[in-house]
Amino acid sequence: MIDTDNYEGHTPGQWSVTSIRDGSIPWNTADEELCADAPLLLAEVKRLNVEVKELLDDMAHIVENYLRDGDPAAAVLFILDGRKTIEKITGIDAREYFARLYDEPEGDDE
Repeated sequence: MIDTDNYEGHTPGQWSVTSIRDGSIPWNTADEELCADAPLLLAEVKRLNVEVKELLDDMAHIVENYLRDGDPAAAVLFILDGRKTIEKITGIDAREYFARLYDEPEGDDE
């Protein structure tokens, strides 16, 4: 897990090389830390996306087992509970999250 405390107080909003060079946005140590750690942060996002995909695959197997065992109500409840959990964790609609997760172009790993 990445310690994000070093980024507290970073300059919010859109950055660009031009705005940094011309001084049109303020620049501080937290901004420097955030920029320096950008490759690490991107790697962490990619790693977490793989973990989420694996978790969703595991959830799909659980649903398949409920359906195979003749318990569709349990499958539906499991899906709804999983959707609520994803929305609570990510703060976005689960359908939107799944679309983002699975619509990522292949071969964009590194």
